[in-house]
Amino acid sequence: MTENVGWKPNGRVSDHGVEYESPEAMSLSTFLYPITNGIGFDLFASSQITRTRTPLLDRRLIDLHLEMPLKYRLRYDPVHRAMAKLDPSLAAVRDASSAVPVSSHKAAHVVGNRITNQLAKVRGPESFRTEGPLQDKDEVIRATDFLGTALQRTESRGRTLSCLDWAEVQETYRRHRAGEIDVGEDLYRLVTVLESPIGARILSA
Repeated sequence: MTENVGWKPNGRVSDHGVEYESPEAMSLSTFLYPITNGIGFDLFASSQITRTRTPLLDRRLIDLHLEMPLKYRLRYDPVHRAMAKLDPSLAAVRDASSAVPVSSHKAAHVVGNRITNQLAKVRGPESFRTEGPLQDKDEVIRATDFLGTALQRTESRGRTLSCLDWAEVQETYRRHRAGEIDVGEDLYRLVTVLESPIGARILSA
């Protein structure tokens, strides 16, 4: 670790080749660099034949982050504040981890995270939880009916598509929830197209 993090002769502190004015600036900014994921992103991009984009590695964004006064980061998340100002309804949505509205005080998110973690331990693992950071998509659909609600909401739009047999869509959803088949990815894609603004524009054209 001492080879990667340390003081420079110019009085700045360096973390894996990136220099900061102080340890405080370093501690507030190191999460911006997905160093351990760099190779993985490159390999994934190559396999998908797409250009890799890592916007958080843009020096201008890093400079903007470092110039932001500390007082704006202590009580509220800057991104959450922006959401509250630009779209209050979006900021009112409960955070998935803390279970409190996104616009809430940072302390509320910290407490909420601890409570939800403890409740999860008491209740036991949900069927859609995995050992990794991602949920089991197929099980999420079975555990909650949010996708069924989305299908009901977009039914009229879906029935306008000649390529879709809506009765078959409903039957596929029923069979998936019953555990007979695993087609969560296909159901997600269908709902994404039907609910997206661009999808609505295409279907209404």
